[in-house]
Amino acid sequence: MFLGTTTLTMLLAGPAGAWPADSDWAALQQGASALEDPEEDQNHWQAVEDCHDLVGDDKDELSQWYVDSSTLYLRIRLNADPLTTSTTLEDGYWGALFETDGDDSNYEHMLVIGYAGQYLYLADNSDGDSGPDAVTDALLVTIEDPLVGGEARVVSAGTIFGSEPDAWLDLSLPLSDLLGTVIADDSEPFQLAFGTSNVSLQFYHYFATDISGGDSYLDLGDLADALSTAVAIDADGDSLDWFTERDAGTDPDDADSDDDGLDDDEELNDHGTDPNDA
Repeated sequence: MFLGTTTLTMLLAGPAGAWPADSDWAALQQGASALEDPEEDQNHWQAVEDCHDLVGDDKDELSQWYVDSSTLYLRIRLNADPLTTSTTLEDGYWGALFETDGDDSNYEHMLVIGYAGQYLYLADNSDGDSGPDAVTDALLVTIEDPLVGGEARVVSAGTIFGSEPDAWLDLSLPLSDLLGTVIADDSEPFQLAFGTSNVSLQFYHYFATDISGGDSYLDLGDLADALSTAVAIDADGDSLDWFTERDAGTDPDDADSDDDGLDDDEELNDHGTDPNDA
């Protein structure tokens, strides 16, 4: 499903100064396979556009993530370009659910862009309502005009699942808003699910059109089917994030990959030695 010549509007650089290169991102998994979602499975109530349809398979995954020293980045593959202008989207919501407490019947936080792309919200599900369609209770962070300010963007996904070129919708969240709010610290694992709604309802944020891994929340059953395998920014607490460890070839779950008594971070950044060779 690769498309080599598709071009969509690329917007401003992200809040950290630059978005990750395509080669930097990592696919979010669901067990042994990439997190997936079939084409044209969205809930067709009211007027639903193809841009509200999540798409992805094991080869061309539904979603990816990246983290640097200041920002968490998430990207979602859509069945069509959601842009109406260079700085506005079709009506609706797109975003991610964070599951952090080990109870996969409900999520704790939502990162969502909506109101024609005018707002990027971090909201919580403090009441603990179950299911992927649970409505958020409170807004914790509000970013106005994220497509203008660079906290969100739309770029070509380089694939075609349906009749139109697919698009990546990229969202970002500062670690200063993530840590201590969504997760306690950067060693805490979290799972992600992704969803869409084709309408924006003031004060009510939930995904009613499409959910990762299923045919929309009406057919999904429970949130567990929509969630990725857990990820963590720095699972072993050695001060190296998952992507730095990936690039260095070290074990992200072992602070001392070569068991020589020096943490991987010490070897890479203090001694200039090989953290994979004792």
